[in-house]
Amino acid sequence: MKRTGIAKKIQAALMLLACPFATFASQDGSNENYHPFVVEGKTWTCQETHWKDIFPTSYETVYTIMGDTVINGESCKKLFIKHTSWSNRDYSYIGALIEQDKKVYFMKNGIMQKRLLYDFSLEEVGDGFVRDDPAEILYISLVAENEISLYGKTYRQMEMITRPNNNYEDRYEYKDIWIEGVGSITNPLLFYLRSDDGFYHVKTCYENGECIFDRDEYLAAYPDGITSTTTHQKANFPVFDLQGRRLKGVPQRGMYIRDGRKYVVK
Repeated sequence: MKRTGIAKKIQAALMLLACPFATFASQDGSNENYHPFVVEGKTWTCQETHWKDIFPTSYETVYTIMGDTVINGESCKKLFIKHTSWSNRDYSYIGALIEQDKKVYFMKNGIMQKRLLYDFSLEEVGDGFVRDDPAEILYISLVAENEISLYGKTYRQMEMITRPNNNYEDRYEYKDIWIEGVGSITNPLLFYLRSDDGFYHVKTCYENGECIFDRDEYLAAYPDGITSTTTHQKANFPVFDLQGRRLKGVPQRGMYIRDGRKYVVK
């Protein structure tokens, strides 16, 4: 009986010791409700439409994650692409993806520079980041968010505004919808999103052989995208310097960024 009593006390003590660690694990960067973007075998099929003279030409682009690699000491996933317009329909390696703390980075083949592609850790309306795009510096900010249901699962949906560095007028900004686990519903690789003679959209996204996004079904269920009844209202947008670092307030002199726009205090 004594041994049984001692054993119970030891077991109770171990349970008490385990509780803080269990709490810590639940507060870690991994969130059970978060849907990761970088998953082995995930495949996006995108529709691309271009105009030659007055005649539209459409074809499909397929992105898929296949295999592992190590770049600069970090474990990454390989990303491949194929076009239905190519004579060679085989997949071609275009770079690697890595996801850390809800941030997705892309390293283009042959360059290996780590570029921030998505930041799903943004929480408040007005939060944003600066992305050093190969063509230009982009300022991306969260303007609205809500939750949607796709195939019986709940996903976070984010409305984003991107403004290029070369012009800050409203007509040069463009909006996009990000869905956790799917990415941009325009193109999962935003570096190839813009085109002067066409447009893109994601038709489907599959993970582990199951469809997690279908554009037609998504538009039928959510024709208005993020509705005003489920979004956060625009608040006082935070202030950033030109390197994307958040400031406590508007500086007394110099340049700063708020709501994706550049301002100068003389």
